Amino acid sequence: MQKSAGSEIDFSDTDRLVKAAGQEGVSLLITLWPYVEWDATASEDRCTVEDGDPFSRDIGVYRCNPTDWDAYRAWVIAVVERYDGDGIDDMEGLRVPVKHWEVMNEPDLADPVAPDSPIRAGTPGPGEGSEDVRHPPVPTPPTPEGGSLRFYLGNASDYAELLIRTNSAIKAADSDARTVIAGAAGGSDTFLDFYREVFENEEARAAFDIGNVHCISNDYVSSFNAVPYREMLGEFGLEDRPFWVTEAEAFVSSDAAVTATAIRRATQNALDAGAERIFYTTPNFEQPAGGNEIPPLSALDQTFANLAADADLSEAITQPDEVYARILAEFL
Repeated sequence: MQKSAGSEIDFSDTDRLVKAAGQEGVSLLITLWPYVEWDATASEDRCTVEDGDPFSRDIGVYRCNPTDWDAYRAWVIAVVERYDGDGIDDMEGLRVPVKHWEVMNEPDLADPVAPDSPIRAGTPGPGEGSEDVRHPPVPTPPTPEGGSLRFYLGNASDYAELLIRTNSAIKAADSDARTVIAGAAGGSDTFLDFYREVFENEEARAAFDIGNVHCISNDYVSSFNAVPYREMLGEFGLEDRPFWVTEAEAFVSSDAAVTATAIRRATQNALDAGAERIFYTTPNFEQPAGGNEIPPLSALDQTFANLAADADLSEAITQPDEVYARILAEFL
């Protein structure tokens, strides 16, 4: 978007996205990526992802914090200001202002996962009752070129600084905007311990308005990881902090009706745990987003294995949109 510090920002791509959403009356949650090649520290090899990274074309190969914080702050302010809807320096034709900004994505996603790592068997954690299902976290997926997926190469202290500085810039541009912390990659301690380290920083705990967790059919599927995430927030006095599940799926079987029922139950459990909003990853019940493998049915608790008997969602294959509408209608 910007070729050098202080240069003109190219908003053409983001303008198209925001305009398209506005035409449909859709409010956006936009992720702010803090990377730009001209601000990379070339000597820091540890900050460069390996060849084959699937996101290198979109967000570059440098995955550490900015070095020119002033340039980064100016960029964040300009981006937020353009879409905040206050009538000052707004995008022409803005219909639906952007009021939610996510600070990066899954900085806790670590790689590689050692073969003897406890997360491969499922890390014990907070109980969720008889319907609790523990899948191991999805390992960092390999790419055709042999690379792997890493969104961030900094540590928890680095992310705390990024969160604090980004939130400050967001609020400088739009005091009504809401800062969403990066989504945790799962609900096991493997992921949540990263955020525990972030929250050791008191200023970081105050630098976001909305918590954020993901469930890519991993860890505590029966609540989309909402239960362990809420409990982790509570450890730091943040039990009343709103949180969302911004990537949610529960592909627990090759039987679409079973998966649809699991998603319905997980939705209920996540809302009961305090999740305010849930973003589903895919509009069908047969194939996970990104081509991830479906966990085998034998890995499930017996309660979830019995979901196949729930025949009221048997049309999940032929009418997935209708099934999602029915699920949403129960909770709206």
